[in-house]
Amino acid sequence: MVRSVLKPLFYFLFVTAVTLLCSEAILRLFDPIGIEYVFEARRYFKIMQSDPVYAYKHRAGIDEKFQGVRVRTNSEGFRGAEFSVQKPPGTSRVLLLGDSVVFGWGAPESSTLGVQLEEQLRASSSSPVEVISAGVGSWNTRTEAEWFRARGVDYEPDLLALVVVGNDLDLKSRGNTGVPREDLQLEYSSSVPEFFRSPPKWYRELSGSSYLVAAIQRFFTVRMMGEKLRAQLASAPVKQEINLAVDLLVTECKKRQIPLYVFLFGSAATETSKAFQQLYLDAFSRHGVSVKRFPEELYQSKHKNSAVDPHPNHSGLSIMSQVVADKIRDRWKTEPQE
Repeated sequence: MVRSVLKPLFYFLFVTAVTLLCSEAILRLFDPIGIEYVFEARRYFKIMQSDPVYAYKHRAGIDEKFQGVRVRTNSEGFRGAEFSVQKPPGTSRVLLLGDSVVFGWGAPESSTLGVQLEEQLRASSSSPVEVISAGVGSWNTRTEAEWFRARGVDYEPDLLALVVVGNDLDLKSRGNTGVPREDLQLEYSSSVPEFFRSPPKWYRELSGSSYLVAAIQRFFTVRMMGEKLRAQLASAPVKQEINLAVDLLVTECKKRQIPLYVFLFGSAATETSKAFQQLYLDAFSRHGVSVKRFPEELYQSKHKNSAVDPHPNHSGLSIMSQVVADKIRDRWKTEPQE
């Protein structure tokens, strides 16, 4: 009797173990859905330098590989070659500001938004054009506005192009804000089981080495991110902080007569993403600032790094650079470059 019960149990455990091992081997050897992104993103944030105003920033002089591509930072702590903080005479300078999309996560330096944009603008300009990319992974709108006021204005940009992404709503534990911090403590209900919301230490360590466990955790993490975004959109203090950040950015641009263009990254296919975009459209429209959505074509899978990593690849960044370049050219047609 015992043997008749144990035999199928052992068989079930054996098949389960083999299936798990095979799944782990396939994910680790071929990585068909791009789980490497999870491990590389963790490693990327470990090299950040803590900052009291911006929460964190890149260290200067980084030269490493992330997801198989070389990432180097210049003396200003941004990805790419060195540049003069003081604008060269006769040069039209565009400052591109944003987070990991502007940084060019997963893309070679030659494919980044800033490099492709500079190439396109130079091809249609009779005078020198320079694009400075100021992108740091997961910076939010307030952080970007604070950096622009403290340092970005020193670059003497002729135009500021801001790329806004859904996670720009995320709050930072450090830095300035005009909203009381206790009001920014976001609490929301989640459909994700408690085990995956607050996993035990052994599971966290396992998800840091196992591709299969990391894939499972990524599934629940994406669900939590969606729930968090919906809670942020319904939070009055979060909306207040976004409006204050936008006010700061617009005020600094107007003070120095720097034209500001805003580009929204994110599909408008869901009610949540529409609400996120409307929040920024409303915040900037109060100041009469032009806001442009990237085309829905950009969010097709062929323009993403992988199923797990939604960052745009070379072709996706090409679409973005064309949209930004067209907008800038339109302005230069009506207001010729100096």
